[in-house]
Amino acid sequence: MAKATKTATKKPAPKSSSGTKPKFPYTITVGALRRILQEIPKRPKPTAFNFALINAWGIKDNNARTAIAVIKALGLIDNGDVPTQHYVDYMKNESGPANLAARVKEIYSQLFQTSHEPYRDSLENLRNFFNIHSGGSEATINYQIQTFKTLCEFADFNSAASPNNADFSQTPNSSGNSGNNTSGPTININLHIHLPETKSRADYEEIIKDIAKYIYQK
Repeated sequence: MAKATKTATKKPAPKSSSGTKPKFPYTITVGALRRILQEIPKRPKPTAFNFALINAWGIKDNNARTAIAVIKALGLIDNGDVPTQHYVDYMKNESGPANLAARVKEIYSQLFQTSHEPYRDSLENLRNFFNIHSGGSEATINYQIQTFKTLCEFADFNSAASPNNADFSQTPNSSGNSGNNTSGPTININLHIHLPETKSRADYEEIIKDIAKYIYQK
């Protein structure tokens, strides 16, 4: 009697995933991230920033752990969950949003190299960037975009040194004189100009021109 032969069943090849890991930080609960960013400036600096802490703040969602991971990715806390100087900088009411903007620019530097103001870009443009430069599933891409937009809500990208406080100095040149060619001792002049908000940039420039004429007699 002939022996029956078994036919090997071929297993289907595993489906390929989207491949690479997500490049940018993300949380699956932007609501928790938003609450955390709201609460940090209101609270004392903690010895440890962890889930137990934000739980005491009233943030109960277990998924908020992913929001803590975003705070860590920004460098506000270290690998031991200890707040860093960046955390302290963000706590400051006046300069905190600008400090956060600096952290966002660093973490998303590639995004800021492709767009002057990515925080104003359309969802379509952001999706195109994250699809090209990041990784993960479509859902993960969406989380990365939502996380970026949430961080931008609390960041001030427009802060710059105000022209209403200026410091002008005459620095001696290599010959030991100030900017002009007259001989004599070096004189350093520091001017602090305070203008009301109603003044325009043109008014400011005219004042500077008048000061220059007075100093250099030109």
